[in-house]
Amino acid sequence: KFQHDECCICLEKFTDNTLVHELNCTHMLHAWCSRQWLLMKTSCPLCRSEVVRL
Repeated sequence: KFQHDECCICLEKFTDNTLVHELNCTHMLHAWCSRQWLLMKTSCPLCRSEVVRL
């Protein structure tokens, strides 16, 4: 299953059919949330480590 149980942006729980992105810092986001976030920022919303690539 998932290492984390909710998206750190929208805070909704992941489900089995959820498309997620795991950042290089291991934080997980819904694919949609990560795309929107990374258009504005280049770092993780939780730990602020630089996102290298998805």
